[in-house]
Amino acid sequence: MTAAEVVGQTLQRAGFDVSEIVALPGGWGGASFRAETTTGPLVVKLRKDRRPLLAAKSVTAVLALHGIPHPEVVVTPTATTEGWIMAQRWIEGISVEATEVKRWADRDAAQLGADLGRWLSRLHAVELHRRVWLPPARRRYVGKLRRCQELSLLDGQLAAAVERRWSDTAGWLATVPLALIHRDLQPGNIVVHDGRFAAVIDFEQARTADPLYDFVKLREWVFPLHPAIEPALNDAYGMNTSMLEYLSALVYFAKHNNAAMVDDQRARLQDLVLSGRVDA
Repeated sequence: MTAAEVVGQTLQRAGFDVSEIVALPGGWGGASFRAETTTGPLVVKLRKDRRPLLAAKSVTAVLALHGIPHPEVVVTPTATTEGWIMAQRWIEGISVEATEVKRWADRDAAQLGADLGRWLSRLHAVELHRRVWLPPARRRYVGKLRRCQELSLLDGQLAAAVERRWSDTAGWLATVPLALIHRDLQPGNIVVHDGRFAAVIDFEQARTADPLYDFVKLREWVFPLHPAIEPALNDAYGMNTSMLEYLSALVYFAKHNNAAMVDDQRARLQDLVLSGRVDA
């Protein structure tokens, strides 16, 4: 029996009348399918490891309680001969990855950024633990800065500027809670419909952590799509934080021997901490 046949059988047992199943590209840790049913299309995830599906199921339940747009789970993680299966309602629209955002009018791209910023702000407002961000952020900052220095990724002047910047902004972090974060905000997981933001999908990597993690892929892959997205998102979200992202990125790209990206992230960090910008 093929994976698609197992998916169809699982949906039938769950009470869905399936007319067609089509494989979708991607599928982190497994495969993904679109299933046409009499009650509407579903996206079905097949994974060897159940944990990502359990994370996605738990997070979508939390989002439902807070009224945050998300794909509704209609078949909870179910064991099959091919792995674990979970089905969600199909979000009408297409991914930002499949659109030519660079051709959008400034107004439309800014609207996308603002809508996504408000969505992200609502997500990060979900507090699952009464813990604040500052202690783990400080540990992360100290560790990343030390590693950057050990790898000679920063010269003395830039390292000192980073230290000053941290001193200026650490107090602000004292009241910021650990938040529910998506962890994979890349263009393929942001859905638009009729040129407007519709929802974010794929919560398999979601965790409780500091909110900055969600800005890494936004800054690398979403903001470059159109210059109007970043300022609108930052304005709607209410803050613009970059320094810890760049330190993490420096260590990551050095580990993967990507000299071009090391240079790029160092230049971004230098611009942030030496230019007098105040967007911590």
